[in-house]
Amino acid sequence: MTALAIKYAGDREVAKLYAEHHINSGNVETALETYKNVLNAASSLEDYKTIIEIEAYLERNDSVNRYAQLALERFPGDIDLYFTKGYGEYYMKSYDQSIATFQEALRYAPTDSLRSVIYGSMGEIARAGDSLNSEYAKYFQQALKFDPENLHAIYNYSDYLIQTGRDPERALKNLKNDSLRSLMLGTFGDMLHSLDGGADNRESYRYYQKALRYDPDNIHVLNNYSYFLSLEERELELALEMIGRVIELEPGNPTYIDTYGWILYKLGRYEEAKKALQQAVALDRDGSKELLIHYGDILYELGEYFMASTYWKRALDHGYDPQEIERRLKKIEDKQP
Repeated sequence: MTALAIKYAGDREVAKLYAEHHINSGNVETALETYKNVLNAASSLEDYKTIIEIEAYLERNDSVNRYAQLALERFPGDIDLYFTKGYGEYYMKSYDQSIATFQEALRYAPTDSLRSVIYGSMGEIARAGDSLNSEYAKYFQQALKFDPENLHAIYNYSDYLIQTGRDPERALKNLKNDSLRSLMLGTFGDMLHSLDGGADNRESYRYYQKALRYDPDNIHVLNNYSYFLSLEERELELALEMIGRVIELEPGNPTYIDTYGWILYKLGRYEEAKKALQQAVALDRDGSKELLIHYGDILYELGEYFMASTYWKRALDHGYDPQEIERRLKKIEDKQP
């Protein structure tokens, strides 16, 4: 192969075969040099992209940017090259240059959907450059003007609105798809719940309720809403109804069955809760520590102390808080004559 490469030095096809031989042998650097040696004015866009791909694999962003720029000088208007160069600059923390590259890409974007993606990328980069500067939000706004269903832009713009104390629903202004609107309203509920650590869930629940008006069978919202209500021990009948609907929509999911059983437990319906948790434990393949602890708690209330301690100890083996397990086991000890 080496003799052939020397004899036909400069021949692109021979060089390609020689380079592929080195790649298959694990000699990536030699393959890269081979591709570079035959790069000339007649080289194709694919030749440049092969070099860029290898440089990216080697995590040499400076070389990625250099060859992307050389390729753009030969093949202006190739959107993929702008993304490669723009994100290469982003990884090197050259945020202003990266945004300028994406700004240039907008000139060649053939569709509104692609323009939306580009503006979303600019927003992401601007925020990385200065997360305290609200200027990044304008890029996500522009992204949503071109594509109101750009979920990445919706999420990031709504996150900005929540962080600045404004209504995240502004991010859905032009969204017509009820299913997507429900999805994002549910996400707002999750974000707000996470933001205050569940200290005040009224706003979070308000978005869950709105989400269910647009899609009453939104499984994610039905599950989270019911679970958070159960933690607060409020509106438990509503919570049970919602998680019951989730199980109808997606039967056999141990997480949902666990939530259903836990709400029954909170309602004092221990025998029904036990049946639900038996099924959840049988279906679980991940050894969920929360599921095990719930089952132990239910068995304890039914006076089945030995089995309760068994499942609590299994929860401990799967990483549950040792102090919580010790506290539970102490309750059994205190009941012993």
